[in-house]
Formats: sequence, structure tokens, C-alpha cells
Amino acid sequence: MAIYLALEIKEVWIWDRDNNLYFYTLEGDRYFKVKESVVLKSLKATTIKKYLKIMQEKNPRIGKKEFIKDIRKLS
Repeated sequence: MAIYLALEIKEVWIWDRDNNLYFYTLEGDRYFKVKESVVLKSLKATTIKKYLKIMQEKNPRIGKKEFIKDIRKLS
């Protein structure tokens, strides 16, 4: 996280080995875990996992297309 802090990256997403996604937002000189993305308004980890599952189980193009469509609604 020190590298992200030095670069003043406002939000960091961490995907762990247990297939969990976490969002961290920069406040002052520290990162804090948050439940949803601050940069992409209200984007939750469960939403990303939903589309990754579609990409893996059905069709990568369909999952990516649906994900992009929903992301545009958030911005």
C-alpha cells in the first residue's frame, strides 16, 4: 500500500487468494477499507464477482458487455 500512497492513488482494490474483493479508499495519509467503491459510485464487490462468474460460466463477451453497461449507470 505504501507505493499506492506515494502515488496518491485514491482507491485500491485488493483481490485475495480466497476470492474476496476489498476496496480501500485514501483519507489523508492512510487507506481505510470501505464496503463499496468511492471512485465508481456505489460499486460493490458482489457486483464485480457476479459478472466474473458470468464470464467464466457462460461467455466472456456477454459478461463484459453487461458489466460495462452497468458501470456506465454508476458514473
